[in-house]
Amino acid sequence: MRTFTFLLILFVPVLLWSQSMDTTAGTKTPDVRWNGSIGVGTQFYTVTGIENRLISPVWNLSGNASISIRDYITLPFSFSVGRQGSSATYPTFNQFGISPRYKALTLHAGWRRVRFSDFTLGDHTFLGAGFEFNPGKFRIAAIQGRFRKARDYDSSDAFAGLSAVYRRTGYGLKLGYGTEDTFFDLIYFKAKDDPNSLKVLNPDSTLTASENAVLGFNSRVKISAGFSFFAEGAVSAFTRDLTSPLSSESVPRPASDIIQPRFSTRANYAFKTGIETGADKWKLRLQYERIAPEYETMGSFFFMNDLENITIAPSLSLFNYKLRINGYAGIQKNNLLNTRSETTHRFIGVGNISLQASEVFGIDFNFNSVNIDQTQANARFSDTIRVALVTTHYSLAPRWLWIKDTTSVKSLTTGIHYQVLNDRNPFTREFTDMNTAFLNLAFHQNFPASGYGWTLGANYNIIRLPMLTTTRYGASAGGEIFTKDQKWTASSRITYNLSLIESERDGSVISGDVNIQFKPAARHSFSVNANLLRNTSAAFDDFTEIIWGVHYHYLFH
Repeated sequence: MRTFTFLLILFVPVLLWSQSMDTTAGTKTPDVRWNGSIGVGTQFYTVTGIENRLISPVWNLSGNASISIRDYITLPFSFSVGRQGSSATYPTFNQFGISPRYKALTLHAGWRRVRFSDFTLGDHTFLGAGFEFNPGKFRIAAIQGRFRKARDYDSSDAFAGLSAVYRRTGYGLKLGYGTEDTFFDLIYFKAKDDPNSLKVLNPDSTLTASENAVLGFNSRVKISAGFSFFAEGAVSAFTRDLTSPLSSESVPRPASDIIQPRFSTRANYAFKTGIETGADKWKLRLQYERIAPEYETMGSFFFMNDLENITIAPSLSLFNYKLRINGYAGIQKNNLLNTRSETTHRFIGVGNISLQASEVFGIDFNFNSVNIDQTQANARFSDTIRVALVTTHYSLAPRWLWIKDTTSVKSLTTGIHYQVLNDRNPFTREFTDMNTAFLNLAFHQNFPASGYGWTLGANYNIIRLPMLTTTRYGASAGGEIFTKDQKWTASSRITYNLSLIESERDGSVISGDVNIQFKPAARHSFSVNANLLRNTSAAFDDFTEIIWGVHYHYLFH
């Protein structure tokens, strides 16, 4: 409620001021524009036959707004407050952030996400403040805040061993020069855990407070209208344990001021570079990327390291863009320092062909393949655990669309998907080889002038394992009604599927949903939705799940 009160304090003066300026006689209306939305909803869940898989009830209050004053100042912000479960005494999540903008200056406050580069600060959510200032060709930015909240050890937590987390704070700086096409940025980011932020810690825990400092750059050079060069890199010093002894190696004073070397400190690098070239109807991107083992930055939630990656991504459009061809191929490997017992090589290939042959008919073809192969490195390992497999996926999707003025719109969509997992290890292939096939068909007809529509569909799925074959097939039907002014809309859909194991019937799945929306006025909307899932099986427990909720949404401008 404190957040909601704060939002009201922030919202009301601005809204009243803008309304008064619009309605006061003899007063010139300033160039003030504001728009946004606010929504509140609740959801309930019930199940019989199995344990609860969701919490009930839950509610959520969220909103966003953007206020612009004479094209000089822009104030965008958002908030979200919610509660889960009947035993909750306070909101389970509570976030608010604002990023006002004035000409070349953007300020950040509250919960924000800012990106400097992939290898430094990469869209990690933080609670704090910052700014981005781009006067002319200068590119200046800085942020500071909390990147992780402290959480004490809780023995009642199902994941008690992982429940404790230190408080983490950090800051980042960026200084650059250039435009969006040609620029060079120098970036510094540092974050650190507070070892005194926990009151309760599991005595058996291996959790340690860490520290990280990253120095990087990000650049792009547009050489001509159809050719650009880009490069990005960083060096990261990461201390795993702040209580580990200080390193005896001598370090220059500037470096020791950035991060104090300890026996748990490791320095690693990451970089990527490439070119982009092309014209209106064709493009080509080539990229080389290398990320050292154990490279890590606290400015990103997750990072894949020990990786070398070479990729090529061409695209081509023909026949006035009716035929589009896109592709991607990548060669990857790990074990860059030859410290592992094996080296894993990967080849990834992706292709897409899309043809819009006429106003009525179009077709898409997609292909992707992943080839993984392990070879012996600096130590022998058993062939029985060697990974050598190829996963290939094909899909074909013809589509038809018929439009008859505004009286009738018909569409027919189909999809054929086939996937094969081919294990090339003779010791494991008899247990892991798998192929799957998925077929679906859907026909939809809508009558805009009459205010109704209907849908029919069918599907067939089969999964073949070395010692098991499962099949599922069924049909679906649905309908919708609506008023011409869209004040009332209602839709419903039901699906029935039969399941077979080794050609013997195992059970069935019935699912259905109902959605109703009412708009009493231009800016208001109410919606009610309900979902039903009924599952019967000879091999597993029968169960029935019902989820339903009510939502209200308000748009303002």
